[in-house]
Amino acid sequence: MQREYPPHLLQSLQKMCFNRSRAQARYRKEDWELTFEEYKSVWGDDFWFRGTGIDDYCLKRIDGDGAWDTSNVIVCKRREYLAKGGEYSKR
Repeated sequence: MQREYPPHLLQSLQKMCFNRSRAQARYRKEDWELTFEEYKSVWGDDFWFRGTGIDDYCLKRIDGDGAWDTSNVIVCKRREYLAKGGEYSKR
């Protein structure tokens, strides 16, 4: 269920998630080319269902060697990603 946030808090929450994702990509030495606006657009309404649970959603790259950009990312259930054995993390 979508939680209601005042606009300034919603923007803050989205920005925090964006910065965390970008920092994790940089830590893994992956190219990050998503802007904040693109990040919000890619997530859309699924933003509210992201998380670390098996039935939560995550952002993943289509081509594990490519950059994090709008043409190479999709939002999918973590169950889908984990069923493939987290293939991109096994480099």
